[in-house]
Amino acid sequence: MAVSMLKKTLPFHRTVDLTSSRNGAKIIFSTGDHYGVADNMLKREEITSNLSVDGWQLNAETRKNNYVIIKLATSAIIKYICIDTTHIKQHNLYCPFSLQAGHLESFFSQDRKCRIGKSASLEDLKYFESFDTKSWPFYLKKTQLPSPEMSKQYYNIESNNDIVTHVKLTLCPMGGIARLYIYGFAVYPPLITLSPQFNLVSLLYGAHCVNSTHCFSGDPNLLLLPTPPLHKNDGWMPLDPKEEVKEFMFQRPAVDFRLAYPVKNLSYVIIDTTNIDEICSDFTIQVYGRSSTQYRTFYPLVPKTQVVKNSRQIIPVTENKDWRTLFVELIVSPGGAINRFAIFGESELPDEF
Repeated sequence: MAVSMLKKTLPFHRTVDLTSSRNGAKIIFSTGDHYGVADNMLKREEITSNLSVDGWQLNAETRKNNYVIIKLATSAIIKYICIDTTHIKQHNLYCPFSLQAGHLESFFSQDRKCRIGKSASLEDLKYFESFDTKSWPFYLKKTQLPSPEMSKQYYNIESNNDIVTHVKLTLCPMGGIARLYIYGFAVYPPLITLSPQFNLVSLLYGAHCVNSTHCFSGDPNLLLLPTPPLHKNDGWMPLDPKEEVKEFMFQRPAVDFRLAYPVKNLSYVIIDTTNIDEICSDFTIQVYGRSSTQYRTFYPLVPKTQVVKNSRQIIPVTENKDWRTLFVELIVSPGGAINRFAIFGESELPDEF
């Protein structure tokens, strides 16, 4: 794909954490998980220093070409990498690693349950070696792991703007990595999918919260995560449902989002309440749109709609769906909470905006 086209179709103002499990990245294969499973590298929680290894660490008796294949959160162009070796033992002093990236269309994934202390089966090893990942270009050639004193090391990637979907991380015996961060620019979705429809408020493509009137628990930006909610606080609850709400409120509980791209054809929204707190009362939502930062007036997109709790509810956009929209406002009536919010539509290939 031409570099000139990519410059017009990527939101260069915002990079994405491509190896966060919360964003959808996952380990699809590992040659071995001896002292710590490779999946730990994709966590974003604080690294612990207890007896178990909170990272991916190998022993000296393993094969020389220990590696993992990671499916990135989305197709992207890699721009920089961070290796974090916090609380990893000092064996890293003499342990190099390398990182390659490429495009893989396989949907097969190794069984990642209870992997601690296990090596890959010959069947899995043969299957993944058939993809010839050895030919993938190197983004980091044989590079020394950070010393215990440095812990974190950042690497700028001077790539040729190749679009990649997977990375291959190779580590020598006795090496260990606590967290792997790979950042880059997500590719404009219609360029890589058959459907022009995509989630315009996904964090993967640069959408984000610009304003929130209330926040009792959670965070409005959690609504935009592409992965399913994990628990009742994995979302946004604007008001305490236990407190009595006054009949008249000066401000309705609302949150404003900037879309990933300007859009002229909105189709439907998704309200995900699969894990909301049981104490939440019945509530409604409304969605409004705004065309730019210059116009402060919002226009209706979705009228007041009753939410079906503990469900993933699809609600069509029935008003002003063909208007150019860059911002949306989600209004939640008192007593309500939401785990995830998505809005699907079509966007033209944008220039800079």
